Amino acid sequence: MTAQETLQVRVVKKQTEAEGIASYELARLDGAALPPFSAGSHIDVHLPGGQSGGLVRQYSLCNASHESHRYRIAVLRDPASRGGSVAMHDSVHEGDVITISTPRNHFALHPAQRTLLLAGGIGVTPLLCMADRLARTGARRGAGVFVADRLVDISGFTVLLRLDNLGGRPPLIPNLSAALVVMLSVALSGVLVVLLHDVRRRTAAEQALAEALAFRKAMEDSLVTGLRARSSDGRITHVNAAFCQMVGFSAEELLGATVPPYWPPEMVETYTRRQAERNAGDTPPREGHETLFMRRGGERFPVLIFEAPLVDARGRRSGWMSTVLDVSAQRRIEELSRQQQEKLQAAARLATMGEMATLLSHELNQPLAAIASYATGSLNLMPATEDDAPADLETQLMIRQAMVRMAEQAERAGRVIRSVHQFVRRRERLRENVRTTELIEAVLPLVRLAARRSHTRIEVDIPEPPPRVSCDRTMVEQVLLNLARNGIQAMEDEAVAPAGRELRLEVRAQGERWVELRIIDRGPGIPEEIARQLFTPFFTTKPEGMGIGLAMCRTVVEQHGGALDFEAGPDGRGTVFRFTLPASAPAAPPSSSS
Repeated sequence: MTAQETLQVRVVKKQTEAEGIASYELARLDGAALPPFSAGSHIDVHLPGGQSGGLVRQYSLCNASHESHRYRIAVLRDPASRGGSVAMHDSVHEGDVITISTPRNHFALHPAQRTLLLAGGIGVTPLLCMADRLARTGARRGAGVFVADRLVDISGFTVLLRLDNLGGRPPLIPNLSAALVVMLSVALSGVLVVLLHDVRRRTAAEQALAEALAFRKAMEDSLVTGLRARSSDGRITHVNAAFCQMVGFSAEELLGATVPPYWPPEMVETYTRRQAERNAGDTPPREGHETLFMRRGGERFPVLIFEAPLVDARGRRSGWMSTVLDVSAQRRIEELSRQQQEKLQAAARLATMGEMATLLSHELNQPLAAIASYATGSLNLMPATEDDAPADLETQLMIRQAMVRMAEQAERAGRVIRSVHQFVRRRERLRENVRTTELIEAVLPLVRLAARRSHTRIEVDIPEPPPRVSCDRTMVEQVLLNLARNGIQAMEDEAVAPAGRELRLEVRAQGERWVELRIIDRGPGIPEEIARQLFTPFFTTKPEGMGIGLAMCRTVVEQHGGALDFEAGPDGRGTVFRFTLPASAPAAPPSSSS
């Protein structure tokens, strides 16, 4: 073959070597050896058809010259070229068959004692083959050239420190330039390490601050309590979402305001004066204070405000931080509870009076009937007219005995009336230091009246000395009477024989602070479905009941700080109602004079 001969080759491999640079590996179609070449040789590449058809471009061979199975070229894509590099990049691909010329060399490598290879950019391609050739012929690599490089990585960029010397490797100490470069490299490396550490620390601090701010905002947004910050001159500097929702104004409408729109117009003067006093240095009360705010629609509502001073980094007060609670719902509940309590107490008093009236009428019927019977018998024994003979001695004795019986029954009726009268007339609501025996003895006559009708035995168990309690005497006696009457009524069922009807009133000390009172009946007990609703207001199993007795009893006991509950009897029969009252110390004995 001559130098101008052409041959068909296949693109065995196409590879991107750098940005805009592609290498091509070429081989014969039949796999035979390619014509030999020397270092610095190039080939002509006939570009395929299209707009570039007919173009021929020269490319240096960059593979080792001893390789006969392949040619390797590298092409830089140049948009400003005449179309050859663009065609190579866009039109020539792996597996394509192209036409090339046989190698020829216009840039031959000549033997010399010392060879220096210099190239820039894509011009390095022929030098690669030359460097390989020099290495294979035994030339000393790097002889007479000294290059020292140091790469220093900094966050975001890289610094290259380089020292070149064509005279060979210089001695380190005598060469001041080399020593200076090394010293500068070490110093710069140290500075860069410090800067890198500082950057990392600053980045970590900024990240921690961002996380803390995000956490604080998330926490503030999750609160249902309003937060408001004011500067020393009264300007609003911060509000959270809960506060904005509470008053109905946005943060943009509130920030910077000295007379906020949630102040009722009639209270502006008062609030302005209070704010001036606070800014003058007065310390706000730690327990908080209640005031009045206004929503956007004009609705006034009560709020509870807790304030604390804001202190800056130098320890000086810079403003006030307020925690604001909307207590309008709480006040409505308290008012409804108060009204309900009054209704319950009034209904309880009416119910108790009705029960006592029923007892009174029942118990008075017996002595009044006895009095009427004795009076009728006495009239029958006495002479009807002046003409009748006077009664004999035996008849007179019978009349006297009837009169005595009438007096006894009248006294009994009087005792019943006095007992009810004394119970009803007690109206004081003061806490008293009372012996538990006094409480039980006060209601015992009425309890016995109710028990006598159902043939129920009453047992009282009070230790000696009897414990004392601090209580509203009238209300606690009402609780005792209500629970005792419920126990008696529970045993009026036919399932409980009269011989087994027993009601026990017990008193037990519970440590030094509490006294427990128990009312124990022997009735059938309380079914589970009823027990769940037993203290529900207006729930009752009695046809004539109002369902407020037990609810009132629990309210009275809880007002004293105690608790009212119930359980099954000790042997599974009956029910035990028990409640606690605060114990009180015994009354001090009168001092004796010496």
